[in-house]
Amino acid sequence: MNREKRFPKGRHDYQRRPRQPYRPRPPRQQPRIPQRRQEELKPLPIGKKCNPLCPFFRCANRALMVMTKYESGKPVKVAFCRWIGDNCIGHQCQYAYCEKKALLPDGTCAFALREEQEKKKTKDYLEELAEEKMDEKARSILVRRLGRKDLEDLEF
Repeated sequence: MNREKRFPKGRHDYQRRPRQPYRPRPPRQQPRIPQRRQEELKPLPIGKKCNPLCPFFRCANRALMVMTKYESGKPVKVAFCRWIGDNCIGHQCQYAYCEKKALLPDGTCAFALREEQEKKKTKDYLEELAEEKMDEKARSILVRRLGRKDLEDLEF
């Protein structure tokens, strides 16, 4: 028998190919996920309380996950905490915070309070002036300062 057949070439016996010059790989294409702009996002409080499904609600442990569960055959979004393996308890969790810093210590949403206050707007300044009884001197000062002719027509 031939020696070559009995002892095939070892790994060091072959001739090496010349090394190719370094070429950086092109960057990996990320899938295009449509991003919603900050001005499009709106807070979603439930009543006055903060909601974990709000787009501004965050978890400091990065354990918040929004899942879709089916109840009675209908899809329902549920906030799930991967850290404890159960539903998120929302504002009661020590790691919960609001991206817009609107989560108050008692769990109310500052955006909900602001909307509530806007609904209970005070009356217009001119209407308040009409209701108050003022003397002629105060009325003339207001007319001069504000430069409004319609204040002269009001009965004080």
